[in-house]
Amino acid sequence: MRPFPSTRPGMDSPREDRARWFLTRYLEEAPIAVALFRASEALAFSGVDMPRPILDIGCAFGEFGRLFFEGGAAPDVGLDIDRSELLRERSAPGYGSVAQCDARSLPFKDGAFGTVMSVSTLEHVPDVAPAFPEIARVVRPGGVLAMSVPIEGLNENLMGYGLLRAANLGLAKRYADVVHRSLTHVNIWKAERWASLVREAGFDIQRMEPILSPAATRAFEALLPAAYANRFFRQLTGRRPPHPRPFVLAMERALRSLVLNDSPRGSNLFLVARRPER
Repeated sequence: MRPFPSTRPGMDSPREDRARWFLTRYLEEAPIAVALFRASEALAFSGVDMPRPILDIGCAFGEFGRLFFEGGAAPDVGLDIDRSELLRERSAPGYGSVAQCDARSLPFKDGAFGTVMSVSTLEHVPDVAPAFPEIARVVRPGGVLAMSVPIEGLNENLMGYGLLRAANLGLAKRYADVVHRSLTHVNIWKAERWASLVREAGFDIQRMEPILSPAATRAFEALLPAAYANRFFRQLTGRRPPHPRPFVLAMERALRSLVLNDSPRGSNLFLVARRPER
């Protein structure tokens, strides 16, 4: 086995090195379910050349931006609609600046950014369609949109959904709806519907693939109760409970194959698009 990289691997590094890095860093700070989900997304994003300046839509308290860009320049701007999350980001800054605003009305000039990235955010935005012309407006010609978003296939990959459907109890959809409500999802669509919004905004899609395999989704689902307990602890104390190093290393070994596993039936859509040169 390769030694663990001492610094964040670059986009040309072996895929396994990048997966180990992101999974380990997340396990050091985040609930296991979150670490599994975000490491899968980080692995996908790590293969994309993202010209600067970079805008992160839905940065929350900056965890993804801080860990993903660790050892390099921070994202230039992070935005989120939740003021309390942005206040937490300011206590541990990982961005050049942050702004509280709605993705459907961006307070930036035309062509202000080389890249807009969005990590599992747009599924939370009601009436999200107007966000895409706004994203296209602030991306300069030749610039990049890189995004991830849960898709309809997530339902099929949930263990509870599959068991209830097999039992023919008529409760499978209700189970999926409960999961989505707990995660504040409002847009769980087929991949092509998201792709259509991107194309209609004037982007050319360069890459479009499912991530988070069915096995990884089931593991995420099983680990969600612990993540909710972790969230409650954070609300009470303002911090997450620490994970000891032996625990982190053991969980990284146990989960790595789930992060690396590709499947055409993934639960998340990863999409990269480019705004055409004028």
